[in-house]
Formats: sequence, C-alpha cells, structure tokens
Amino acid sequence: MSTATLSQPAQGDVCDPGQALLDADQAIQSSRDPFPEMTLGDAIVPCGNEAPTSHYFSPPTAGDGDGSASLAWPGMTAGVTAVVSGGTYAVDTDALSGFATALTNAAGHLDDARTHALDAEAEARAAVARPEPDKDTSDSQGGGSFFSGFHWSDPMCTSGFGNTGIASCGGGPSSYSTSSFETLRTAALDAVAALTTGAGSLQDVAESLRALAADVTDCVNVYNGAESGAAPSGAGAFGAATWGVLGMLLMASSPAGLLLLLGAGSAATNPDLTKYADGDLADVLDDLTAVMSDDDLAEWVQTDLLKIAMLVDYARNAKTGRETAAIEAYLTGVAQRLDPEISAKLPEELTTDGGQKVPASSLTPMERVVYYMSVLSADVAARRFGDPTDLTLTVHGGSSLTIPPSGRDPMAWGADVPALKKADGRAADGVKVDRPLGTAADVIRYSDSLKAEDDDPSSGVISIVRTTHADGTSSWLVVVPGTTDWGLGGSNPQDLLTNLQAVAGAPNDMESLVAAAMRRAGIGPDDPVGIYGHSQGAIVASNIAADPTVNERYNVTTLLTAGGPTAGADLPDNVNALHLENGADAVPALDGAPTPRTPTRTVVTLDTTDSDLEGYPHGSLVYADAVEGMSGDPAIDAWTHRLESLTGTDEKGATTSAFVFDIARHTTGAPSQSGSSSRF
Repeated sequence: MSTATLSQPAQGDVCDPGQALLDADQAIQSSRDPFPEMTLGDAIVPCGNEAPTSHYFSPPTAGDGDGSASLAWPGMTAGVTAVVSGGTYAVDTDALSGFATALTNAAGHLDDARTHALDAEAEARAAVARPEPDKDTSDSQGGGSFFSGFHWSDPMCTSGFGNTGIASCGGGPSSYSTSSFETLRTAALDAVAALTTGAGSLQDVAESLRALAADVTDCVNVYNGAESGAAPSGAGAFGAATWGVLGMLLMASSPAGLLLLLGAGSAATNPDLTKYADGDLADVLDDLTAVMSDDDLAEWVQTDLLKIAMLVDYARNAKTGRETAAIEAYLTGVAQRLDPEISAKLPEELTTDGGQKVPASSLTPMERVVYYMSVLSADVAARRFGDPTDLTLTVHGGSSLTIPPSGRDPMAWGADVPALKKADGRAADGVKVDRPLGTAADVIRYSDSLKAEDDDPSSGVISIVRTTHADGTSSWLVVVPGTTDWGLGGSNPQDLLTNLQAVAGAPNDMESLVAAAMRRAGIGPDDPVGIYGHSQGAIVASNIAADPTVNERYNVTTLLTAGGPTAGADLPDNVNALHLENGADAVPALDGAPTPRTPTRTVVTLDTTDSDLEGYPHGSLVYADAVEGMSGDPAIDAWTHRLESLTGTDEKGATTSAFVFDIARHTTGAPSQSGSSSRF
C-alpha cells in the first residue's frame, strides 16, 4: 500500500485549515491511496497569535481594492466590526477616465520635452570649438568676441539653450574668451542632467503622473467592476464536498452536530453503527448512509469526510473571523473532483426551481454536483416516507390549502390559490403586528420569534406581513426562517432536502410554498414586496427574488438575507439586496463563492469573534445584535429607507398585520421503489 505524506510547513507559513487540508488533499490524490496512512489533524499548523490566512479567499477589508469600506455607527456592539462592499457608488467614472487620460497625455508631453533636452545635450557634447585666430584677426572680427572662436550647430540653437549671448544663434556680443568654451559646455550639460534625471526632473514628474493615472484607472476599474457584478478571481468553481459540508455544517449548529457528523462518517463505511443510534439520529444516519453509498461518492466519503469533520470543528469554535474564508478555500480547491463523473450522469437539460428547462452545461460545477446529490436524497426520502403527494399551508386561525409538490408543479403556478377573504368578500385581515420592522435587526428578530413560537416540529412556518398605508395601498414583507429539520423528505419542508435542492437551483417544496403563500395572502401585481430569509431561508428568499416567473407576477423591490449562501442567485436590477455575512459563520461559504457585489447588492461582512455576543455566529439573534442600529453608509441607508417604506415605519395612518402559515409536506407513507433516473 502506498502512503501519502505531507510535509510540515514552517511555523507561521500556513495556519489556514482550508489551505492545510488542500495540501493534504493533494497528497492523498497523488498517492492514489483511498485510505492514506496520515493524520490530517497534523496538517493544521498552530497560528499562535497570528491571524490565519487564506490562499484563495479572504474576508473583505476596507480599502483592499474591491470598493470595501469600514462601517461604524453610534451604539454599535462593542467588539463587532463591519465591512461594506457593493452598493451604489456616486462616482462619475467617465470623468475619472478623462482625468487619467489627461494625466497620461501630460506625462507624454514631458517625455517629449525630455527628448528635446537630451537632443540638446547631444549637441552640446558634439560642439567643437574653432581654432583660435590670431589677435589681429580676432580684433577685426568683433573685438575679440569669445563666440567667434567656435561654432554651434543650428539644432543647438533651436534646442532652448542657444539664443542668449551666443552670436551665431543671434545673440549679442560677449566678453568671454574662447578658453571659456568647456566651462560653458559643462554648465549646459549639468543643466540638462538636472532637467532629465533625478528628483524633480522631467522624467520624475512624468513617472509620477503615470502612477497617478494608474491609480485613477484602478479606481475606475473597481467602480466598473462593482457595477458589472464582477466577483473576485477564482470564485467560479465549486466542489465535490458541497453536499456533505452543506448538511453537516448546518447540523453542526446544534449541540449534537459534530457527533452526528462523525457518526455519519462511520456509518458510511460501516452501516451497522447505526444500530447504536436512536430516534432522529438513527434516521439521519440511515439517510446519510444511503446517499453516501453511491458509487461515485465512495472515494469522496473515504478521503474527504475526516477533513470535513475538522472543518466543522474549526467552524464551530469560530475564533478567528476567517472561518468563511477557510471553508471557501477548501471547497474551491476540490471543485473539480466529482464534476466530470456527475456531469456524465446528468441529462442534457435540467428543471430549475421556477420550472424552466436549462442545459446542464450552463450550471456551475457546484450546481451540477449538488443537483445530483439532491436527486439521490429525494430517492432516499421516497424509500423512507413514500412519494410526495401534496403540500399544505395553513394560515393561523384559518383554513388550509393544498397544492401539488414541487416535483410536479414547481412554484405551484398551475394550482388554484385563491386569496384569503372575509365572509363579505373583502380581503382578509391578518394578525396585527405591533413590533417595529423598520431595520434589518427588527426583521431578523421577528423571523426568529416565528420559530421560537412554533412548537410543532412536524411542520415549518413562514409569514407574509402586510402594511396598509393611509392612502389605501399595500406593501408586503415575506419572512422565511431557516432550517428546522435535519432529515430528508419528512413532513417538515424546512429540512436538509430543501437545502440541497435550493442550492442546486432545483424545484423544492419551500419555494413552492412561499410562492403560494404570497398568492394566498393577496399580494397584488403592483404592490411593492420585500423578502427576508436566514440560513436556508436566505437561499429560498434569494432564489424567489431572482426567479423570472416571480418577477413577472410581483413587484419584488427589496431583499434581506442573513447567514446564507446566496452567491448563486442572479438577482435582477429591480431587487435591492442587503446580504449580512459573519466571517466567523461557515454557512455563507457553502456555495464556495463570494456573494456578488453590484450597485443593487450590498454585502456587510461582520466579525463577531471579539464581541461578547452569545451563541454560534450563525445564529439569527447574533446577526440581529451585530447590526442593531446599523447606519452611516449610503447604500445601507438607502436600503433601510426602502424597508421603512415597505413596513410603514413612522408613517402616520399605516397599519401592519401578518398572515402566519404552517407549512407541511405529505407523502404516500409507503416506501417508494423508484430509482434516481426517474426523478430528472
């Protein structure tokens, strides 16, 4: 058996778990040994007091060239830092480009002047003194003028040095003697040297102007890059470990998460271990065992799972504020591992969450791999719970509505979803909302309260908040909490199966239910709509805001996400988004790419590791506390103003109410025997 070995880097050379595991991964792949005799834990070099570094991604820092800027505001939680990137920049890039061109042209003119000066220098060096005439001849030719004894060529005369005191260039007589020729030449050469080289010279000034022009051009590129949605280099590919990391890191937010992860890893190679687990843990282990037993995943399970466990443990500790960067580094480094094999299994066209057919080749490696994982997961769910039959959404205090599962009717556009009505036919009233919803923190706290007040784990919960303005018009806020069930395909659609499907951009029950709830609440086609989501809810909210079919039916204007992997959503320009990401939270990194920064997408990267905020950095209340009172950046202030308009904050005569829906998935209950190929 061959043995993979990993050279130990020097202390302080690499202290990034993502990079260390990439190095270990390369050693494993090079050895072709699926069970390498190496301890991956040794790959992580202690950093001491140094901050870990990523060779691929780093958290944004103010002034690092991507338009990022530090943000602080009165009352900001002590120890929290915030960096803002993206959003609208009030910069005339055409004027900046014109200024850079003018600077470059000026440098060119100075170059021309330097060339003329150097030509004059050459003429001065080439000047030859005429033989000194005898005294009588000299006297007869001008009383002994020193200039009569030598000759300056015409170029010297026209170079800028020759029209003062030099007779042959039209200058007046001089009292100098012919013997002063070399003295004059030396003075001229010294003057040219000072003019052409060294500090303050034509060359020095020209180089300074070019450097300034380059800086201005870099600024233009930053602004234009933000406007075009350009992401940092190397962000495009996603890797083989997506599925495992997605589910397991999310599970790791619970106290039993790491145990579950390690148990799942053991179960994947030794299914008998599941007999030692009880209840939900046993079910989840069985689910993971079935998925990981796929032939194309066997090598990944054997080589990657321990590394993922290490990353989970690292992420759970969340001490550096760079956990997101480490996860992204690792996922990006293994991006191409499974994609070729998985791509060969996929059909040429795949169905998206909105029901459209797209070429599989148009998806990223991440999306193709996760799409395949979601299909496997759906098969596992069907074998346990049976095939999906329908979905229900039940408004609190009211009736239930049944719609088809997403596999039959993505977004449930084909279903009859009447708006809730009173007995007299008028639009139904929701439950009055007394809490303020005028800031990002307010919305996050409201969403968290929905989960806290929902005591039925067999179903999920979402809310549609309506603001009725004094003029009779309505605006809306759609609120989607995060994952509440870590199984695959049970009755609660806020589960691991939805995580996979949503990241893949595949049809999923949560997006169908949210779209149906929007219709059920009575949102009009012209009513302004905002959407919020945390964790899984962030993925669902972003996908809905990006979906063309949703935007054809609704006026989606505003998006807020917290702690979610949202890079894959291609938002239209009509949606103004604010993305909150904690650098110590691994979950936003699970799509393996940074969230795009554009004029309509603003990302606030937080670091809570030096604060006294309690709880795992992924927690929604940690996000709420971290951004409490956030203001002072033009893009954020503009976004907050839009939210205030949606929710009627401080608006005289405005009232706010909510329709809260319990949502559930229903199945046949009889294990299905269908294969994965039937699910594409």
